[in-house]
Amino acid sequence: MFWGNTVYSLCQWAIVVSLVKFGNVEMVGKFSLALAITGPIFMLTNLQLRAVQITDVGNEFNFSTYFSLRIYSCLLALFISSGILLLFGYQWEIKLTIFIIGVAKAIESVSDILWGWQQKNERMDVIAKSMFLRGIVSVISFTSVIYFTGNIVAGSLALGLSWGLALLYYDIPKRKLIKGEPKNENLFILIRNRDQMKHIAKLIRIAVPLGIVLALISLNANIPRYFVEYNLGEGNLGIFSALLYLMIPGNLIVNSMGQSMSPQLAKMFHEKNIAMFRNHVKKIIFVGGAVALTALFLSILWGRELLLVIYTWEYAQQDILLVWIMGASFFIYVSTGLGYGMTAAGYFKPQISLFVGITILVTISNYIFLPRLGILGAVISMLVSGFAQLVGSVWILRDIICWPNRSL
Repeated sequence: MFWGNTVYSLCQWAIVVSLVKFGNVEMVGKFSLALAITGPIFMLTNLQLRAVQITDVGNEFNFSTYFSLRIYSCLLALFISSGILLLFGYQWEIKLTIFIIGVAKAIESVSDILWGWQQKNERMDVIAKSMFLRGIVSVISFTSVIYFTGNIVAGSLALGLSWGLALLYYDIPKRKLIKGEPKNENLFILIRNRDQMKHIAKLIRIAVPLGIVLALISLNANIPRYFVEYNLGEGNLGIFSALLYLMIPGNLIVNSMGQSMSPQLAKMFHEKNIAMFRNHVKKIIFVGGAVALTALFLSILWGRELLLVIYTWEYAQQDILLVWIMGASFFIYVSTGLGYGMTAAGYFKPQISLFVGITILVTISNYIFLPRLGILGAVISMLVSGFAQLVGSVWILRDIICWPNRSL
């Protein structure tokens, strides 16, 4: 799982690097804006069904129910994305890029629910191979198109097509590897009667709180991008986004651990093995904190040199920003580990209040700091919101992480 996430994340990073090397900062900004607009929408409509599926220890819902709801949610997300394009006066190139990225994210969302089925059955090897295949094909196709055409729309189209091929020729066929799956189960359920509607509606009610939480998390991460694009333009957004991609190595380590441990964490909490649950969560947050401090140390010593090697001199001049970003990553990585614990324990609704507050906080901090400090103001807002998320997450899980012998 670690190597699958490593290859997939590095390939996503390589896509940005190819834009830097073969394009310009405006292209990076347009691509980042497309991701920033579509990301929160798909996080909301996806309802984080993968996490619900993994923690469904009693198998209350079959796979086709999860798959069907994901299809309907993807269609809703594309409809909302199209509505936003009609409301805002972006240039046609940006609108087309946003729409294509939206379709690509819909394809990715379908693969995600198939990964959830494999993850629930602890077939991490299948997920890892899918990530490896998807990452390699996408970065080769995207980079080739950008190199020969210099067009962000064509590059986005190549990205979506590569993800679609991975879904059709690997993810869907590999679903049949699990022995316990009913042979007569259809992959997709159309809502034909009242019973099916009730079953999907019940799943929606369970998943909506977590969908709101993930949408707020994505929104919080992208609010600084919105402020940078609005106040400083696409060029500065490109620089800011490229620097943020340097958080990928830490993210992939924390997320690999969290994803691998999620089925076990859900079982531990379901069986009321709280001491073991607590120890596993502490392992994730310890690794996350250690990775963040290491990245901060490296950015202080060799930040400018690293940026010059990876990107260009234009980005290397922002080495101080990199130090601030890595400082904020400490709170983000540790909070991510705690987030896996909250999700595995089924603490969905408390997270809504937490992230609503963080959304308000990050918006206010960007409004205050960014006009005065530029991109640094956006990074400071990340640090403030990351600290608030850490404190709030500890408070929600206080009965588990503070008193290991307490029975719930």
